[in-house]
Amino acid sequence: MDLQTLLKKSESKLNSVHPTLKAKGIALVEKAYAEGIWILITHGLRTMEEQNALYQKGRDKNGKVISKKDVVTNAKAGYSFHNFGLAIDFAVYNPDGKTINWTVDSKWRRVGAIGKSLGLEWGGDWTSFKDYPHFQLTFGLTCADLRAGKKPPVSSGTSNTQSGVIKKGDNNNNVVALQKKLNSLGYGLTVDGDFGQATFNAVVSFQKKYGLTADGIAGKATLDKLNAILNASKVETGKENDTKTDEGDDEPMKLAQWQKTTIIEGVKKYNKVIVDGEPVINSPQTWIDKVNDGTLTAGELATLTFAIVSRTQN
Repeated sequence: MDLQTLLKKSESKLNSVHPTLKAKGIALVEKAYAEGIWILITHGLRTMEEQNALYQKGRDKNGKVISKKDVVTNAKAGYSFHNFGLAIDFAVYNPDGKTINWTVDSKWRRVGAIGKSLGLEWGGDWTSFKDYPHFQLTFGLTCADLRAGKKPPVSSGTSNTQSGVIKKGDNNNNVVALQKKLNSLGYGLTVDGDFGQATFNAVVSFQKKYGLTADGIAGKATLDKLNAILNASKVETGKENDTKTDEGDDEPMKLAQWQKTTIIEGVKKYNKVIVDGEPVINSPQTWIDKVNDGTLTAGELATLTFAIVSRTQN
């Protein structure tokens, strides 16, 4: 079975839940598929009526358990995160791609681990009632909070912040763009649009590295710095890092005189600047000779440009 088929089968259930949970659910299907595990999202949003019908399974009309093996949930209506679009259930396909493997084996447990790596709570970890097919994303809320009318953060395509500032607690496409840019520099974030602790830590790390105020808030100074570095290293946001020219990274570049002058001046200026115990630019005369001889390659030009611009922007 191919990935798109799996996603299509799960689409209706994922479309009914909170947008952040939907994004994580899609990532769950994709990551499991990459490891050879085919999963189906079987439940998403559940109405109060549906919840009560499930609660009655294995119970009499008064709620007393009469058949323990038939009990599927201990949650009445309003006491499940499914009722608020904050939970999903899954199942693991057998190799035939048609039937479901309901035996909780290594594949089930691996999906549980993948879900937890995405920031989801797995019912398989619960002690009082093991709910292996279940994941939930509570945003720190309880069902009592939700019954009282409290709402999780709203995910949207636009920022809910002012002046382009992106901060912890935001959940939107601006956060997605920020996470992609940080990942281009090697931060390894889950791109889910949720500005949580991991994204906050990555922003602080970036700010410290480049001498900015380390407050974890991606404001104008931080975003300008981030964009300058990505532009200098020719990283295109959201795509694979690609600094090749039509002639290839290993082919000499034809530079205009002004380009030669600019690079040589930058090399002379910053070859004595030390960062983390190492010169920003090593072997300055070698670089200067390459520029003058016309043997500087596209890859070397990108390296030099990144070194020079990252200092001038500091």
